[in-house]
Amino acid sequence: MRRRRLGLLLATAALAVTGCGSSSSSTTATGPSPLPSGPVPDARVLPLVAMHGVAGQVSTQAMPLVTPAQQAAFVRQFPGALVQRRVRGALRAPLQHGGSNLVGAVVASGCDVPPGVVVTADGQGGVTVVAKEVPSPLPECLIPVTTVALVDLPVD
Repeated sequence: MRRRRLGLLLATAALAVTGCGSSSSSTTATGPSPLPSGPVPDARVLPLVAMHGVAGQVSTQAMPLVTPAQQAAFVRQFPGALVQRRVRGALRAPLQHGGSNLVGAVVASGCDVPPGVVVTADGQGGVTVVAKEVPSPLPECLIPVTTVALVDLPVD
């Protein structure tokens, strides 16, 4: 009887944990309805932020940057006050112009700054931001460039 209660308790806990989801899988904290699957034509890609000699985990999965906590978590991945200030400044610009559904990603780290990005929704609240291919990439560089893309998504 005791094992059965323990098993029931563990199963309930597992369902509770998996049912909560993850804040990184949606585009906003309060969540307007997910964008339809495919390219996001009305996405406003802000000027790319390119920095030399900066860390940052390259990922195609965009992070929601709607709340101050989400923005702080995104900025923390970059070492150094100067770099963090630059990214925070880039985050403030769309908020001053009514941007309310902001996402961001580190889209490249290498010798070149990509010419732009492609923004795609998965239909379930996830958004990918992929760097466009550089037409004539440099064969080598002394200090790699980290490129950050910020995108203001359309709100329903």
